[in-house]
Amino acid sequence: MIRSMETLFISLLAYILIDFLTTPAVCGIFGIYSYHIDYKRSNVVECLLRGLQRLEYRGYDSAGIAVDSVPLMDGQEVSESPIIVKAKGKVEDLKTLCNATFSRMDVDMDVSFGTQSAIAHTRWATHGPPSSINAHPQSSGEDNAFVVVHNGIITNFNVLKEFLIEKGEKFMSDTDTEVIAKLCSYVYRSLKGRATLAEV
Repeated sequence: MIRSMETLFISLLAYILIDFLTTPAVCGIFGIYSYHIDYKRSNVVECLLRGLQRLEYRGYDSAGIAVDSVPLMDGQEVSESPIIVKAKGKVEDLKTLCNATFSRMDVDMDVSFGTQSAIAHTRWATHGPPSSINAHPQSSGEDNAFVVVHNGIITNFNVLKEFLIEKGEKFMSDTDTEVIAKLCSYVYRSLKGRATLAEV
């Protein structure tokens, strides 16, 4: 039994590797989540950018990151939205833009977070041309209440987009991914904030 399981595992691993090596360029996702472990914002941003650099071989046209704006304390409500920085071009362009954006916003890069969630993405355009607006992360609105990155294609995004526009949502990008963030926001508001993320 163990021998056959090893063979199955090796076969599956070989299939995944062959599929991985023969699949055309696709997006890359890198995320960080820490719980009760202090990290400085500068360390989180550096880790996200390094993670994206390791995904560069996959090919992409733009990149972006989202990081928490304020440290969370037990029982504290978040009053500020996550910070999103996106750039057309290479990760090095994103890094330059991050430095400029955090400096312009006077963001404290030395603040430590006990609980931190952050996400990064390299995009290979499918819906909408390469641009900073179409780069991921995509958000639900100015408050960035829902921030999403995703690989793949949402085949019915036009139907969902039309529905959400009828409900008053305003779209900023040409991507299908923005629909996910807007839909989560719409459902959450429809439930009057009484829903958990799993319920949304």
